[in-house]
Amino acid sequence: MKRLNMNEITLNNSRSQLMVLDLIAYKKPIYQVLPLDQSLQKSNINMLKRSDMPEPQVLGNIINQIMKESK
Repeated sequence: MKRLNMNEITLNNSRSQLMVLDLIAYKKPIYQVLPLDQSLQKSNINMLKRSDMPEPQVLGNIINQIMKESK
């Protein structure tokens, strides 16, 4: 929670959403980022080449941005 600058409720909600979408697996204290499903990759997600992707970001910043956009 400290690293992500979130309270416990926000962290639990964010983690649950990522788990429902099969983007992460979680078993305390370990998180695992899961591969995208082939059908999901072929849907409306625009897959970019690594050279076209932005620089890596801190996961906490990404989750905070998602939470802001979902309000």
